[in-house]
Amino acid sequence: MTSETVSFSAGIQAQSLSFKELYLKYATKYQNRVAQLAIAISKLKNKEQKIIVEKINIEKGAQAIVGNVSK
Repeated sequence: MTSETVSFSAGIQAQSLSFKELYLKYATKYQNRVAQLAIAISKLKNKEQKIIVEKINIEKGAQAIVGNVSK
């Protein structure tokens, strides 16, 4: 092996190490973002929706439900 070959291969190893660090950094950021989105979605799914009716007009011949309505 010549000195040029050794310095070239050392440069490739250093470059690939920096790419590995860069990819690891972005993979970690992506993983954290996915976890944050999963938490946000679970909060939205578990949130109860309440509807408050203040005024009701029932016309002649109409039908209405009196009481609590649930799924």
